[in-house]
Amino acid sequence: MADHIAVASVSATSSVTALLVNSFVGLASGSRVVLARQIGAREYDGVRKTTDTSIVMSLIIGVIIAIVGFFAAPWFLEITNCPEECLRGALLYIRIYTAAAPFIMLYNFGSSAITASGDTQRPLYYIMIGGVTNIILNIILCFVLEEKVIAVAVATVASQVVCAVLVLVRLLKMDGPCRVVISKIKLSLRSFNKIMRFGLPMMLVSALFPLSNLQIASAVNSFGSFATAGNGAVSTIETV
Repeated sequence: MADHIAVASVSATSSVTALLVNSFVGLASGSRVVLARQIGAREYDGVRKTTDTSIVMSLIIGVIIAIVGFFAAPWFLEITNCPEECLRGALLYIRIYTAAAPFIMLYNFGSSAITASGDTQRPLYYIMIGGVTNIILNIILCFVLEEKVIAVAVATVASQVVCAVLVLVRLLKMDGPCRVVISKIKLSLRSFNKIMRFGLPMMLVSALFPLSNLQIASAVNSFGSFATAGNGAVSTIETV
């Protein structure tokens, strides 16, 4: 696979993965709001239930995203006019990336609990460690693996796993009502409703930008793989 096709294959998926994954990150903001209110009101039993519910929700939502990503990926690539020569690579990337959705959701919901408890530094350190891991693995795997799309996807997934594991370990070891005990974890419908009350509007707002980007991606992709690769490179520079 030519280098520009590999870049274009990954770039062609950006709007799709943002819609499938990033939109649901808004729900984690709802969890943070509920936890902050409960901690402020010293409703520690509610804090424990909300934390447990957040962890369970993250895994359930992540699995749903992974399933939707696997089966709906061809349809998304079709409506965004993914260049034909990039279809195979883009399909591989979306399916591998969305397979990491449970870990992505676990990090976001778990870091919400850590942040709400007053520790705003560790989630930042964890995402920095994940970023460094991603860069290192990208360099190594792109030299080792012939399929560059798979190399980039695996590096991304590995970095998300690292972030999720660090957050989970912190939740298991931290003191206070946000501490997670695996043997006692369970879903509370009352806490779920509270999280959805605040998180659903945020999720809808988060989804608006990726939805509009689907149309832009469709227009860019219609010019071919070179345009798609160039757009992806520019987008990467803009986000640095």
